[in-house]
Amino acid sequence: MLDKPLAGMKTSGRNPRIQRHTRPSPDSRPSKKVARYRDAIARHIEEHWGEPSRLFHDTISEYVRVHIHVVEATKERPYHTLITSGMSDRPMRTPKEVKEYRFAELVISLPPTWPLDGKGWKHERHWWPFQWLRQIARLPHEFNTFLFYGHTVPNGDPAKPFAPGTKLCCMLLSSPVLCGEEADTLAIDKKTQIHFYSPIPIYREEMDFALSRGSVELLERLENAGVTELWDLQRTNVCKGGRTKAARLTSRPKHAK
Repeated sequence: MLDKPLAGMKTSGRNPRIQRHTRPSPDSRPSKKVARYRDAIARHIEEHWGEPSRLFHDTISEYVRVHIHVVEATKERPYHTLITSGMSDRPMRTPKEVKEYRFAELVISLPPTWPLDGKGWKHERHWWPFQWLRQIARLPHEFNTFLFYGHTVPNGDPAKPFAPGTKLCCMLLSSPVLCGEEADTLAIDKKTQIHFYSPIPIYREEMDFALSRGSVELLERLENAGVTELWDLQRTNVCKGGRTKAARLTSRPKHAK
C-alpha cells in the first residue's frame, strides 16, 4: 500500500491515496545481472557508514536477491546499521517525472543491543527487521511498481503490529540522516543513480494521518520528535494525543561525514 496513486494504475476504495497490489508481476525470474552494483555499493557503505563486519546473503532467487550489509555499532556510532544491495539489480517502474529514482536501496539502524547472530534470531522479535528489509526491497519488482520518499507499506490489511511488544505496524519511507549528506545517493554513471531510503516503523494512527493529510506533514512531525532511521520500537506516537518527546536529533550528528 502506497500513500499516493501510481502512474497508469487504478486505485481501490474511497481514499485515492491508497493503492492495493494483489497481482504479482508475471516475471518472477531473478535479474540476469545479479549483484550488478554490489561492489560500488560496498565502497559507498564503507565511505559513509563504515566497514561492514558481515554480509547476509540472500539465497531466494525471485525477482532480485537482496543482500544485507551490517556495520556494527561502535563508540562513535552507537547503533548497528543495515544496508541492502540487490534491490537495484532491477530498475523500478517509476513515472517519467521521477525516472531518475528508478534504482534504490534501503538503510536502517538498530540499537546496539540488537542480536546479530543466529541464536538471537530464534525469536521473531529479533529477526523481523531483516525480513522486512528484504520484503520491502522485493516489493516494487514483485508488483511491477515503485517506492519513493513518503510512501507507506503496512503490515497487512488491516495492519497488524510487526512483532510482540510493539504497536508499530507500518513502514514509512524517509531519508537517512545518521550519515553524511552525500550518503543517500550513489552515482554509478551519468544515467544511473542509486537512492537510499530509510523505512521507519510507524503506528496505525500515524499511517491514517499520512493517508488523510499527506506523508509530508507526518514526516515533519516525526522530524520534530527526533525520529530517525534508528528504530525505537517504544517511541511516542506523534499522532495520538499528548506531547511528543523532546527531539533527540534535530540535525545531522557531529560524527557524520
